[in-house]
Amino acid sequence: MLDIILNLVVGILLLFLAKGNAALKKIRIFNNFSFRVCLMMMGGLVIGFALGDFLIWLRL
Repeated sequence: MLDIILNLVVGILLLFLAKGNAALKKIRIFNNFSFRVCLMMMGGLVIGFALGDFLIWLRL
């Protein structure tokens, strides 16, 4: 169960970093569109892993 929660938190963190805010826009790499797209893809993938593990945990 801990791995599901950890995957979910990491996925949400990656999506938050991909969205960006005023503080992150000052960091040069976060202004790169390709980097933000990669963060979005990794965040979605990790959240998908969390959902899959949760469904396996529920035995569905």
